Amino acid sequence: MDLIETITQFISTLGFPIAVVCYLFYYQTKVLDTFRGSISANTKVLQELVLEIQHHYHSDDDKAA
Repeated sequence: MDLIETITQFISTLGFPIAVVCYLFYYQTKVLDTFRGSISANTKVLQELVLEIQHHYHSDDDKAA
């Protein structure tokens, strides 16, 4: 119940629009952090895939020669 009282006091002190802006900023920050993690993981997988494709491409060149 203490959290609800804190939120209510925050809204009463600063006003509803400012409280919503603070919440949206916090939410967007968390979403952006998650997105960055996903992009980093995707980049790592793509780099590994490129290396694997290059390895197979070069091994095919060696067999043809």
